[in-house]
Amino acid sequence: MLDRVSYHAVIRYLDRVLGLPVDEWLVGMDHLAEDRKARLCCQRAGLPVDAVRNAILSPIVFLAVRSGISGAVKHDGFVFVLQRGSVLTVMPQRMYVRTMGSRYGSPREHQDRSKKRRKERRRLLALAEVE
Repeated sequence: MLDRVSYHAVIRYLDRVLGLPVDEWLVGMDHLAEDRKARLCCQRAGLPVDAVRNAILSPIVFLAVRSGISGAVKHDGFVFVLQRGSVLTVMPQRMYVRTMGSRYGSPREHQDRSKKRRKERRRLLALAEVE
């Protein structure tokens, strides 16, 4: 199951969740493959790659991976982005809203749509009760 966590997700976890200076460690390493970058970062952090992958696979993320979903799983203030049951990346929730907002509309627009949907559901339920 650990192979369902990408090396990119390992790097982003070290950077964004653990707050380690990953960008500094990777200066001049653009030519390396993602797996080599992840191993280098984990070595500098003093952590085995598999331990980081295990940390990413918290129970809720593990269930999402096991079910094979594509989408985002929010957990402990972070978003784990999955595609076909593999963890692609990890980011803070505020970063997810900012980056995905342009794709799915702003968070404000989303709230407005949600309010409209709830209002419409209430209206339809009221009509159903009258009949």
